Amino acid sequence: MEMDTQQLLVTNCIDIDPIEDPSRLPINAEFLIESESVCIAMQDGDVLLYHCNNQQVECVGAVDSGIKCMVWSPDQELALLATAESNIVIMTKDFDVITEVSTQTEDFGENKPINVGWGKKETQFHGSAGKPKIGDNVDKLPVPAAEWDEGLPMLSWRGDGQYFACNVINQATGARQLKFWSREGILQSTSEKTDGLEGPLDWRPSGNLIATARRKPQCYDVLFFERNGLRRSEFTLPFSDPGTRVINLMWNLDSKLLALRLESANDRNQLGESGIQSYVQLWFCNNSHWYCKQELSFPAAERIACMQWDTEISYRLHLATVGGKYLQYNWCWDVDYNRGHTADNLSSVAVIDGDRLLITPFSAMVVPPPMSAYYIKTEKSINQVCFGPSVICNDLAVVLADMSIAIYSYYNDVIVDANLNNESVKLSGAGGAGFRTSLKLPKFRGVFKLFSQGGTPIINVYQLQHLSWISPNEFLAVMWDDHNIKNYLLYFYLTEDGQRCITVRDMLELPNMVLRLAVNHDTTSVIIQYVDGSIWQFSYDNGMNLTPWLLSNQMPLQLPQPCQYVTTAVMKDSEVVIANNERFRLYINDKEIANNCTSFTVHDAFLIFSTHSHTCRFVKLSSDWENVRAYASNEAIPFDENVRRVERGSQIVLAVAGSTKLIFQMPRGNLEAIHPRALLLYSVRRLLDKLEFGEAFLLMRKHRINSNILYDHNPKVFMNNIHTFVKQIDDVNHLNLFLSDLREEDVTATMYTAEQSNASLSDKFIGSKIDKICDAVREVLISINYDKYVLSVITSYVKKTEAELEKALQLIKSLADRSASASNGSVTYQEALKYLLVLVDVNELYNVALGTYDFDIVLMVAEKSQKDPKEYLPFLNNLKKMEPNYSKYSIDKYLKRFDKAIVHLSRCGDEYFDELLELMEKQKLYRSALLLYSIGSNQFKSICKNYGLYLKSVDNHMEAALMFAKGKEYELARLSFMKCNNWQQAFCMAAKLQFNQAETKEMANKIAGDLCEIRNYLGASVVLVEYADNVNEAIITLINGCLWNEALRLIHRHDKTDMIESHLLAALLEGYQAQNAYLKNNIDQFRRYSERLVKSNKSDYHSDGIDDGDLYSETTSITGRSTKSSVYSRTTGRTSKSRRKVERKKYSLREGSPFEDIALMELHSALNDYINLVKTSLKTIWPPGGNYQHQFGPDFNTRDIADATLQKSNHGLAVATDNDLDYPSMRYLFFD
Repeated sequence: MEMDTQQLLVTNCIDIDPIEDPSRLPINAEFLIESESVCIAMQDGDVLLYHCNNQQVECVGAVDSGIKCMVWSPDQELALLATAESNIVIMTKDFDVITEVSTQTEDFGENKPINVGWGKKETQFHGSAGKPKIGDNVDKLPVPAAEWDEGLPMLSWRGDGQYFACNVINQATGARQLKFWSREGILQSTSEKTDGLEGPLDWRPSGNLIATARRKPQCYDVLFFERNGLRRSEFTLPFSDPGTRVINLMWNLDSKLLALRLESANDRNQLGESGIQSYVQLWFCNNSHWYCKQELSFPAAERIACMQWDTEISYRLHLATVGGKYLQYNWCWDVDYNRGHTADNLSSVAVIDGDRLLITPFSAMVVPPPMSAYYIKTEKSINQVCFGPSVICNDLAVVLADMSIAIYSYYNDVIVDANLNNESVKLSGAGGAGFRTSLKLPKFRGVFKLFSQGGTPIINVYQLQHLSWISPNEFLAVMWDDHNIKNYLLYFYLTEDGQRCITVRDMLELPNMVLRLAVNHDTTSVIIQYVDGSIWQFSYDNGMNLTPWLLSNQMPLQLPQPCQYVTTAVMKDSEVVIANNERFRLYINDKEIANNCTSFTVHDAFLIFSTHSHTCRFVKLSSDWENVRAYASNEAIPFDENVRRVERGSQIVLAVAGSTKLIFQMPRGNLEAIHPRALLLYSVRRLLDKLEFGEAFLLMRKHRINSNILYDHNPKVFMNNIHTFVKQIDDVNHLNLFLSDLREEDVTATMYTAEQSNASLSDKFIGSKIDKICDAVREVLISINYDKYVLSVITSYVKKTEAELEKALQLIKSLADRSASASNGSVTYQEALKYLLVLVDVNELYNVALGTYDFDIVLMVAEKSQKDPKEYLPFLNNLKKMEPNYSKYSIDKYLKRFDKAIVHLSRCGDEYFDELLELMEKQKLYRSALLLYSIGSNQFKSICKNYGLYLKSVDNHMEAALMFAKGKEYELARLSFMKCNNWQQAFCMAAKLQFNQAETKEMANKIAGDLCEIRNYLGASVVLVEYADNVNEAIITLINGCLWNEALRLIHRHDKTDMIESHLLAALLEGYQAQNAYLKNNIDQFRRYSERLVKSNKSDYHSDGIDDGDLYSETTSITGRSTKSSVYSRTTGRTSKSRRKVERKKYSLREGSPFEDIALMELHSALNDYINLVKTSLKTIWPPGGNYQHQFGPDFNTRDIADATLQKSNHGLAVATDNDLDYPSMRYLFFD
């Protein structure tokens, strides 16, 4: 029979065996992928092969004695046949026999344990009570197999196909045992003797365990053996009915689920075979505990004929019933917890374990599985759990295996029947051993039966699916109708009047199979995802309605892939669908944001998901979903509060509502509760916005968050509410901790940058942040209760950027002065001093105490130090004997506080002035000393002279001259002014010294020479004219300095026109020729480089054979762009000077260099600037409209003057004036 599992239709049915013989029954069938055929083993020994392509059947072999079992290897290269003669035949895929082995051999196998002779029980001491008794050494015979055991051998391969196991009855003892063979048919080992062993057998695909069943008088166990034959572990099935037995068991594809097929034969004697009930149980092991996660029950008419896990999809189970029905079940893992974000949400997680529901409220405690805070015991096995809506978010609805729903409530306003058995709820991990507990337990409201709209009970063996509690009295669920072969969405209403029932109020036929149904209790949104990935929204408005979920562009949402985990959340005022599938793709609506997501949950403010890179990421719900970036699987992990490293393989269980707690489950099953920085900082910021400084501080202190965020989050609000802050913190130790932790940096910009506060950015503090907070907190502490907060006040003094230790010591001294009158609860001065010594080094504090000049404080600190009294007492006594100011001077000098020392020394009298000068010169305290004496005093003059000599020694002649002038040392001032070429002030000092004419001329000639050396020709000419009375020398000086106009002015002013012919014109012509020659040289150079630049540009932009890639590469090189790593490698270890040198070398003028064009452009710019400068200089040499009427007349210009001059000097020389020169343009270059 061929069936289309998508359309649920039988496509073909062929009679493969025309022989009608009751003994000719099929034993097993296997689809062979390579040959596209079905291999069928018949009980009478024939092996048939049905070819799917041509629909032909052939007999490929036969076993005369008959076949009891057939199993193919996982790679379908070998086939095992168990014959009626207790042999195993190993064949190839072409049905060629490789070997045949007997299952009745007494040999243990190749892996038989070796007894080394020590450690025996006989050699150990047991005492008198442990002496061997008669009969102890007699071997007990194994218990034979049960009467109903048909004796069929069972075969099973390991997942890699290297070994197979056989469960067979030993004919000598009549008991079953396991034997293990290699792929080549070599016996490896035999299991230990186990009474009550039954026939079911399956080797776990992962290879470490072999599962089988054993019946004991009071229980029924599932045993697990290892390949060496030793029993590894076991678990007991939750029934003691002797009429129930395991027909077969089977591991799923990923080895996580073990499916048991059971049959109950309670009514076998009364009703015959038709009364046999069938069950399927799914078992899962975690943390060394086996949980029964699902139980499917089937009536006698529809009991299970065969069961098979899917070979491609791990959690798909195929069933066929004796009634001819094919059933396909698909499961996925999910965490059942209450998802409401209300204040009373306990964040309870429910775990199904057969007829027990294990519940732990994670808001109150974290109980490691398999334990729980409490559990609920039900009459039937539990298949599904859902929590109530937001108003009753802690209530539970439990779907039982018989299609009834048990409801448990936490709330007192719910009416609970007193006759109901509330003992089904029991404490286990929280006070279950008689200890008192404050944990509130739910109350049992009752078991509610399901009824259709017509009032008839709903008994559907194929179970309710996706039960969701959408309002206090309303439920939604999906149910499959096997009669109409349709899927329906049912809308239930709960009633408790009289008969407890949940009645179908309305139903809606669904066009497709439902993959998930999700409810958001905060927004009351209900969405349905079909198996094709489409999302629909449910609403009830005068009937049930399903409408497509629309995106912002009004297009219906279609997930790129169907997703097993779906929910909704509000992101920036719009509700979005968040989905994750088994291929680890995480979507927000239709946008993929991660391709390695292993689990996710939605917190109050974050979407949290874990990844295969062992990280947990946090996406803010306040952001726009369209702007959420995609997280690559190989992305580097930044130093960010929105990323947290987690243990390998950990999965998110839930984020506790209204808390910072995030629960993970590790691969081995244990739980870990962490407090990620993102959730902590979100809670801290929310508390600070509500001005709850106390709770915020305790949270930060507990989780080691820097307390500077109290201020940096919103500086203005914090400073305006300092009084509230102190009142809420209250504890002195906490205030001290806060003050001690202050730092100048803004932690919202350096440490916790993921969500930087706008207020923090806008209200930046001016000045020292630490000083500002310390002063403000101290003021509030003193105003509230000075005695209580003395230690905090001391901390505020010490923590300032410039620690005010003297004020702290003065405070402690005041405590000592009033210690007699202090109250019992106040802080004593000894306690305050001891606390201060914790904050400050005792040696530093001793120096500060000494600097207060209060010997009582000094002694108080010295007593707490490790100093020897024989050293500091004589020192202090000597200081006490001194004159007070000299004592202070001695203390300041000892402490190297020379600024204060010189002040106190100045107050000691004139007899100590020489010592003052010595201290001043040694410590360079000239400026401080000048402020100590009045201007004009002898001390002031002495200090000025000494200061001037010091400045002169360091070549600061200008400042030295001023100091000499202040000190009335005019000769020294004159010499210093001459040194710094301040000739005006030098002549002022000469006037003060009343120099005669000869001394003045000598001084003027020297100054003029010095000014000419520094090319100050104008100043030199003024000195020569006004102080040396030497006009000719002044004119020559101006001509040498090319100051033509000033030279002409002096010539005409003093009637020295003869010097025009003798000095001016010759120098003028010489300067003109030099400038003109240099200008022409620059123009020629400009022309040559211009031609190279044009040629370089043409070759760069118009040459053939250069593709775009080369062009971009060259452009990249020119612009200096490079990768970050290459930039770092080039600049590592270089100074700014060396980098500039490298940049200059890069732009070489050598022809063909990579940056030739840039070098040429830079040179053009420099040449153009210089040409303009020379042009201006030439115009100043021959100013247009120059008036030389005395020789040439008013109509002569510079050309005429030059020609006339040249005719006198060299008649054969041709000269071009500035009007004959063509100046180049940067835009157009024209050359003759």
